[in-house]
Amino acid sequence: MIDLPSNIKFDSVGNPGVLRVSYVESMPTPRDEAAALRDPLDLWGVAWILNHGSSERVIDVRPPRGLSRAQWRTLVLRMAVLQDCMTGFEFRLDGTARHVQEAAEIRGDIRSGLLFSYDRANLHRGAAGTKPAPEAIVEAWVGEHAKKFLHGVFPHRMVRQFPAGVFKTSLAERNRATSKLWIDLVGVDKEGRLSAIELKVGDDLSMERFAKGIDGAIFCHEFQKYMQRSWFPDVTSDRIALYLVADRFSPALAGVDGDSGHPLTEALQASDWLDVILVQIDSAVLPHGLGERIVFPAPAPTPVE
Repeated sequence: MIDLPSNIKFDSVGNPGVLRVSYVESMPTPRDEAAALRDPLDLWGVAWILNHGSSERVIDVRPPRGLSRAQWRTLVLRMAVLQDCMTGFEFRLDGTARHVQEAAEIRGDIRSGLLFSYDRANLHRGAAGTKPAPEAIVEAWVGEHAKKFLHGVFPHRMVRQFPAGVFKTSLAERNRATSKLWIDLVGVDKEGRLSAIELKVGDDLSMERFAKGIDGAIFCHEFQKYMQRSWFPDVTSDRIALYLVADRFSPALAGVDGDSGHPLTEALQASDWLDVILVQIDSAVLPHGLGERIVFPAPAPTPVE
């Protein structure tokens, strides 16, 4: 059994076959709300069902009222991707399937240029400020020695703390369209996939970081052609890879022993564009050593003849 967040309410009584997921208490201030959102309702709903062996397969996410438009769009896009990736699960937002249509509208706004991201001239305007020193050191080393990292999985250059902000109308904080700020590392792997790397050093990679990793992969997918043209010409695949790299993983992601896999990661089947790979490292020997083992590579779907 895995430990579940105490600030999330899991209600499977009101509607047979449906799990309603919400926060236990309303959030009186934006700071309190931000703290609560660290536990993603959509992913924890799946974890609860699998942890309890429950028959529910419909997850009704009830986010707190007053979410910013940026936070709302981020949630909508992630739920739409989970809907595509997780076979056998259905997601609802406040009791409806409106997130599917809203995600399609957001993607349409990106294609039309109404929603846009940084270009080469302002690439580092949105870069992170301070980060935990151990992660910053490892990130910097990986960015400089990408070809040595993970036994050459990334043969090309990487960009560290890639700004992943999305804006509407003009590039200003008040016009931020999603809550994603940056991706730890972005590169192209040896399969030619544009790859988002979420790195956690010295601690468990949590469900929060898993959600951020998915959000980063979504950004790469939505802006793939632009990123390929501007920064990553070595992209040759239409697929996106999400590498979750850590010393350890939350039991909700990789099982209690961290080795055998967990139903959540097994349920996350690769969609027609996303591959998810969990990689366990020993950060104590980085950057001097490169020992690692792949815990769970999500296989690409079998092509349909």
